[in-house]
Amino acid sequence: MSAKLWPAAVERCTFDAMKARADEIGSFWNFAGGAQSFLFKGTNGRWRDVLTPAELDAYRQRVAELLPPDAATWLERGRRG
Repeated sequence: MSAKLWPAAVERCTFDAMKARADEIGSFWNFAGGAQSFLFKGTNGRWRDVLTPAELDAYRQRVAELLPPDAATWLERGRRG
């Protein structure tokens, strides 16, 4: 990505920007509080008390289908993974 595109890309990834585009970026209808509570803050592991075991299994399966293991680790643990 060109360096001149970074500021706009970073802005689109803020929580406020994602909340404003919730319908565009995902389906949050089945999450209590919708996008406003799902896109809350960048705290790892917050989902543990929210998602059911079946939802976690579905997540793991989909991640395995879409991402190589190192990307999945980064997604879940960030640079400390």
